[in-house]
Amino acid sequence: MASDPIEENEPRGRAVLEELDRAECLSLLQTQRVGRLALVADGEVLIFPVNYAVSEDGVVVMRGAESAHFVNELSTRASFEVDHFEPDGSSGWSVVVSGMAFDVTDGLDARSRKLREVEVDPWPADRYSRCLAIVPERITGRRLRTPAGS
Repeated sequence: MASDPIEENEPRGRAVLEELDRAECLSLLQTQRVGRLALVADGEVLIFPVNYAVSEDGVVVMRGAESAHFVNELSTRASFEVDHFEPDGSSGWSVVVSGMAFDVTDGLDARSRKLREVEVDPWPADRYSRCLAIVPERITGRRLRTPAGS
């Protein structure tokens, strides 16, 4: 269920920030099509906008060689973020998945085969040939909302 407010007793009319539980984070992840994949390469943080899909085993994205080569055979730490906010800023949410990223394109193990079966509809489909998966170690989320009656 939703969550505990981070700030209680906010004055009326002020937005309230709530932490989301894992189940709600997973549910919200499935409502969008575009997120941001963050990787560290050579000490530099790289962030890529990506189309994605969610499975019980992780977040799956299709990428080209320009980002996939940062995810070597041994894997790398990565984060994935997706959000949605109302244009007037009155409400919104953000979910972050952190864990290990794996290039599962050529993997022969059962998990790689299962993750490759997750359907991702990438932007220019002809450019993206590598299947990357982020296996979650931590999933966090927050919701910004204006209390009713404000």
